[in-house]
Amino acid sequence: MCADRETLFADCRDGRLESVLAQLDQAGSTEVRSPEGWTPLIVASFHGKLDLARSLIERGADVNAVNAKGTSVLMYAKSAAHRDGSYLVMDLLIGAGADVFHRDRFGKDIEDYARELQAPSLVQYLVNAKTKAKT
Repeated sequence: MCADRETLFADCRDGRLESVLAQLDQAGSTEVRSPEGWTPLIVASFHGKLDLARSLIERGADVNAVNAKGTSVLMYAKSAAHRDGSYLVMDLLIGAGADVFHRDRFGKDIEDYARELQAPSLVQYLVNAKTKAKT
């Protein structure tokens, strides 16, 4: 069990790799959940922390984890890509098997949310990722 989830998720947000990994070693799992259902990988992906996301995946973190609303890790990574203009975390997740077709409890997929953001480059990235996943 993780002693202090608040510290864990703050460290995930800030990309404090060594601290996060030590806390997860103590917890015995990469799938520690916040009250909202976020995992360390969701938080790292939402904040664009590539090195942390990579380390979590290497330790077995679920690239298709979802919160209580069905929002996936990849959907959260979209926020960082839109905000920062970098698709590296999304590339990592997709390469590790993240489901580009996943729909949340509202029936929306990641492309729907990218369209709502009016982010044409992100939409095109996702269309390409879906096309590649179909082949």
